[in-house]
Amino acid sequence: MQLPNSIAAAIQVHGIKPVIGVLARALVSLAHAAGNDLAFNCDLGTVIIERKTIKTND
Repeated sequence: MQLPNSIAAAIQVHGIKPVIGVLARALVSLAHAAGNDLAFNCDLGTVIIERKTIKTND
């Protein structure tokens, strides 16, 4: 998988904050598509994605 290398390269070019913003939005989008909040645990830490209700103009 080339994604980790692409992320590392993007961090070097753009800095960590912009890249983390893109990654966070992608994870939130995945959580909404799955219809569930997401959690990932490993020996390095924990990531929790909590979805917010999306307001529409219906």
